[in-house]
Amino acid sequence: MSVIFLLSISAFANSFVENWNRKSIGGNWFQVPAGKWGIVNKQYLWGENVGNSTWSRQVCYTKSSDDYLLTAKIKFYGEQGKMFRARAGIASSIRDNLDYSSIVVWIDFTSRKITVLVKKKGENILWKESVPLSTKIDLFKWHKLSIEKLSGKVKILFDDEKMLEFSAEIGGGRFACLIEDAHADFSIITLKNLSNKFSQNSLFKRCADINPGKEGLLLPYDPEVSWRSVHAANAAFLISTDPRDKVKKVYFYFRGTSDIKGYPQNSIGLWTQPYDTFSPTDEWKTVEQGGKWIDHGLVVKCGPDKYDINEVLDTCVAKGPHGEIYLYYVGKDDHYSAMLCVAKSTDGGFTFKKSKNNPLKMDVGPTDVIYHNGKFYVFYSDAKWNRKKRQLTDKLTIYVAVTKNPENLNGAKIYKCVAPGEKGQWDSNAVGGGRVFCLNGKWWMIYQGGDSHFDFQPRMNAAYSDDLIHWNKVDNPFPLFLRGESGNWDQGAIWWGETIPCKNKLYMFYEGWGSLGFTPVRNSDYYYPGHSQIGRACCTTNQFLKWALPAM
Repeated sequence: MSVIFLLSISAFANSFVENWNRKSIGGNWFQVPAGKWGIVNKQYLWGENVGNSTWSRQVCYTKSSDDYLLTAKIKFYGEQGKMFRARAGIASSIRDNLDYSSIVVWIDFTSRKITVLVKKKGENILWKESVPLSTKIDLFKWHKLSIEKLSGKVKILFDDEKMLEFSAEIGGGRFACLIEDAHADFSIITLKNLSNKFSQNSLFKRCADINPGKEGLLLPYDPEVSWRSVHAANAAFLISTDPRDKVKKVYFYFRGTSDIKGYPQNSIGLWTQPYDTFSPTDEWKTVEQGGKWIDHGLVVKCGPDKYDINEVLDTCVAKGPHGEIYLYYVGKDDHYSAMLCVAKSTDGGFTFKKSKNNPLKMDVGPTDVIYHNGKFYVFYSDAKWNRKKRQLTDKLTIYVAVTKNPENLNGAKIYKCVAPGEKGQWDSNAVGGGRVFCLNGKWWMIYQGGDSHFDFQPRMNAAYSDDLIHWNKVDNPFPLFLRGESGNWDQGAIWWGETIPCKNKLYMFYEGWGSLGFTPVRNSDYYYPGHSQIGRACCTTNQFLKWALPAM
């Protein structure tokens, strides 16, 4: 079953005009190699890849609605077609995140035909050619090429004359200028949205930074801040409304990574603000930056014990029955083996003392902790590492240890919560990062997974439970959340969907890995020069519940 969620937006951008009135191509475009591109006299874009039979594209971050009219003025220039045959055109409805759809239209310099290729979910579903253009038409002069899409009907126009017409059940998306084995120029490009319907790739929609390529980015790494100069990752919240607290606070713990001498590579830091001033929709800035957050710096560092001498990362927190705060984390020893560890705070979450029982469990990492009805539910991921053979013996799976003693898992009852899917399913290779919250009387877990990587995942889903032990996956083919599209800051992978219900909405704070602009290695684990940063996405509670439990 194919499901498309449409957001009705009351105020949307009716049109976008690109006139290239500048010296450089600019941050709203990114190049997909190979080829050379530039601006001529602040008047038009040029592209050249003569001798190369691979498409070269300049892709615009701006997205169209589902119905649109895209127009570009194009002319060929100079020598053409050394290897194949020169082609220049435009593409629209570009959707590359688990979809790989687009409408591609070009002028063939050799055959003089207008050709269209429609791709959906990576498959070529339509190929059509027009009759040849008149030999009287000079392709070295400016001509207008247009794609008009309205209610599933698509028209291709050349100088406002209809050349091709067909049906295509495909949504909106980004658009691009493209060349193959050609040298061509692109003048004014106009996108006119013909409806206010915008297709969503996933249920949760990025809702922080709206700058090109940074959609959803909330808290970036900061080269000027020593303890998070390389990465900012793994958001974990503790929202204290305990009546025993004199000042109710929001605690925001997250991992910082440093490359500055004298600072540990990975450690846990803390921001706080009063509960009464907290809003999940705010910009996240420290008081020094004009915001509301107080930066307390590092609260849990590496060492001196061997079990976490190299790294401290991937944290989760819970408040105990007497107001104490337990912070669980992954420690890495001198062999970089993972250990599930815990530290305790008795001063309101600002200083922590590591447990004498650390590590609580070898070769696993915590994903969340819930204190409920006198018990601690410690969720963790485990792939059953065999230390003697030094190899994994199972797929990464989410478990929960149930205990009354938060500093000792010996004797805790262990339950399997969420396992990888069957062969052919999107999460068939690994699941992890389970974050738990309560909504409408049920427990919900947001987790990431994939069918090829162990820990570099493109997608998130949800599971639900009545008792924190027995979990059911949501079986909806429409994704809960996906990594960013090619060129976006989180185009590599996504993890740790920490979710807060607030005023009929769900706000998810997640870790994303990536870099701005096109990279051919975005599917490679922790590719260079990527960074981990924290993003925000949201949806309404009604949208989430209808997606998760359609029968309700």
